[in-house]
Amino acid sequence: MPEGESYNPQGAIAATKNQHDFSNYLVVPKNGFRSTSVAITNRWIEPPYHESGRHKHLEAVVYAIEGEGYTEMQGKRIPWEAGDVLYVPPCMWEHQHKNDNPNPITQIRIGFGIRPWFTSIWPQGFTSTRIYDDQGNPIESGRIVRNRERTR
Repeated sequence: MPEGESYNPQGAIAATKNQHDFSNYLVVPKNGFRSTSVAITNRWIEPPYHESGRHKHLEAVVYAIEGEGYTEMQGKRIPWEAGDVLYVPPCMWEHQHKNDNPNPITQIRIGFGIRPWFTSIWPQGFTSTRIYDDQGNPIESGRIVRNRERTR
């Protein structure tokens, strides 16, 4: 694929870069598909001990195909395993998916046509947004960093 080209329906939006370790975008105009109501829009894989970038976007339904992990959403830890469905409300809730075990995880997003419609009308208000740490750095996908404190 030529440099700068993307099958990500949101193109070069910074928040979607390094959001997951590996993503396949399935139902997007670039590959000839268009979703008008409901579709499995993409699949992603996170390797062992890996986390997605911290982000927020409009509504999503995420189905875990394999593995187990958890999602931190609005300050709560929500565990899931293969066969579970995770619902991200349409309110731009901040969240991050984490795989804290030695096996990879695979998840798919079930998208609804209303999300792209809202995004296209108000792209500044409802476009995927990256969350930044206290030093102003984007929280992107990567290996889970373990911080331990020694006790005496």
